[in-house]
Amino acid sequence: MNPDQIKAAALSMSSADRAQMAQALWESLEGDVSAAHLSHADVINLARSRDEEMENRDVTPISHVELMSRLKP
Repeated sequence: MNPDQIKAAALSMSSADRAQMAQALWESLEGDVSAAHLSHADVINLARSRDEEMENRDVTPISHVELMSRLKP
């Protein structure tokens, strides 16, 4: 199957099944991309920390589009 066929098949699934598939795909990515190893509290604390960094102007936020373009090889 090609990605378009997989996408079409996935979109015909129930929301619960799509969520389960998305989680499995996310966790299959290599590197430290996934936050699956973090607890819910850790994720909340990380988000608060990142928000504080932006509020204090310690970092400059970028758009999702900019992030994705930077991550492309």
